[in-house]
Amino acid sequence: VWKVAKDTRTVAWLVGSVHVLTKDVYPLPPVFDRAFAESRTLVEEVDLGAASDPGAVLPLAAKAMMTDGRTLSALLDRETAALVEQKAAAAGLPMLVVDRMKPWLAAMTLAVPALQRAGYDPLLGLDRHFYDRAKAAARPVRGLETAASQLAALDSLPMPVQIDMLKAVLSDVDTQVGAVAEIVRARQGGDVRVLDGGMPAWKACG
Repeated sequence: VWKVAKDTRTVAWLVGSVHVLTKDVYPLPPVFDRAFAESRTLVEEVDLGAASDPGAVLPLAAKAMMTDGRTLSALLDRETAALVEQKAAAAGLPMLVVDRMKPWLAAMTLAVPALQRAGYDPLLGLDRHFYDRAKAAARPVRGLETAASQLAALDSLPMPVQIDMLKAVLSDVDTQVGAVAEIVRARQGGDVRVLDGGMPAWKACG
């Protein structure tokens, strides 16, 4: 947590967030409650309220699916396609649905079950925690980005990059989950050295 002050009247609290966390992270250290109590507006990566609005999300989600007759399996080599089918079956996801996903969406979707098995839950993420508190306190919430802009950025990735992203998740998902755990430990311990050392190759947690 960083405190940024221009003068005695202009103060901002910057908090490093993780989008998926485990139950044992809570309750948070007192400094988080202090920062929230002294803030008039909550500014997060995206406004979770707007991002969860079905009317806004459904048209965006449609862009993550292939609607031109192509299938994910057809874009991949045989070995990678078999891994996708294996991971989808293990997660209980219908291959008929996964096969219509663009590679970047498949990568993010197939990474989630591994995180959940390790106890990580988006509903326990720091952004969700403070969003819920802000709404309960009738405090304004703003987003630095929109869900539309984030999806557009992922959707604009060249197809070879998307496929490489998917392959990285399929081949090394346990290592990536371990990297998330390391980031959480470093964040809780204030270990800036570890946090500066690098981030996971994919950002399924954001």
